[in-house]
Amino acid sequence: MKRALYSDKDLEEFKKSIICHDIMEFISKCAESVKGKTISSVNITDDNIPLGLRNYVNFMNSLYSVVDEYPPLKQPMRFGNKAFKQFHQRVCKDSLTFSINLLTDYITNTDPNDSVLKNSDYIISTDNINDYAEELSTYVNGSFGNEIRIDYGTGHELNMFLFYLCLYKLNVIKNEDLSAVILLGFSSYIRVMRRLQVEYKLEPAGSHGVWGLDDYHCLTFLFGAAQLCANAEVNPSSVNSMDILKEYKNENFYMEGIYFIRTIKSSAPFSETSPMLYDISGIGEWSRVAMTLLKVFQGEVLFKLPAMQHVIFGKLLKCTWTPSEDHTQSFLNNHDIHTINNDKLSNSFIIRPGSTSIGSTSIMKPSVGK
Repeated sequence: MKRALYSDKDLEEFKKSIICHDIMEFISKCAESVKGKTISSVNITDDNIPLGLRNYVNFMNSLYSVVDEYPPLKQPMRFGNKAFKQFHQRVCKDSLTFSINLLTDYITNTDPNDSVLKNSDYIISTDNINDYAEELSTYVNGSFGNEIRIDYGTGHELNMFLFYLCLYKLNVIKNEDLSAVILLGFSSYIRVMRRLQVEYKLEPAGSHGVWGLDDYHCLTFLFGAAQLCANAEVNPSSVNSMDILKEYKNENFYMEGIYFIRTIKSSAPFSETSPMLYDISGIGEWSRVAMTLLKVFQGEVLFKLPAMQHVIFGKLLKCTWTPSEDHTQSFLNNHDIHTINNDKLSNSFIIRPGSTSIGSTSIMKPSVGK
């Protein structure tokens, strides 16, 4: 496993790669899968929840409780509580065992004659299970922030989705499971992250202040907007009402995200603390909001070197180009996974029309498979 994005040249090669298309296609499928659904519409006790997803949710719940073992330290700094380092070390200690157990349970409970499994490009066996588990654990470790800088941003959020994508490629989760992955799995991850952000006062990684979409997240807003595409009761401008935010925050990612911002930044108007999200609230239709946020994710996360430079590539997420030498981009050592910069939205958006759509708006669906 290795890094492969050291320079703008590497990033341009990545943009043309199959794995880049795979990521966008997977994000699009996930967004489509939650259209018109609430978080509570999926429960871990439902019969159709795959075992791997149950194991994942249980692991997230255990990490939520692990925070109790590492209470915030008394320190003079307002942000970046150093107790977070202990929590992060615990994640790294437990993630490999979790990943091995997840894959072991999968192959133990899967029919080896399953036609989908036989035709898969990635078949888990005793010979490769440790390699796949290592790759999975790497993305888990990268999804909880940076233990040195004690920060968190959209690049870390992306790492969790790369973990989901790996499970998808391994057939641990399938197309029919994607709504549960978001509504049950992703919500359990966000629950942990909210606690970490509040208790350890994580710095926003590479924050651009009010000119960013959000200090920490992007995909939460995309999936929340997709959820609301079929909702006729609330419109994007409803985020200006705290009563509506309180009513929907437990059922919708978008409303939860806005509510979180307005709660922790209550001393100033929403229009001042989050002007980009405030402007988006005036778009009018949730399908257009979702399309806008998909463009933001692609242009300002997936296509930006500061957010992508620390992504690791391996057997499941393959680097198909020859990376630049690390020493030629030494300045990268002074940077970390960054959040969205909205000073000037990138002109490099590549949203292609396809058969996958959010609401009435087509979104990218590349002609690549798993």
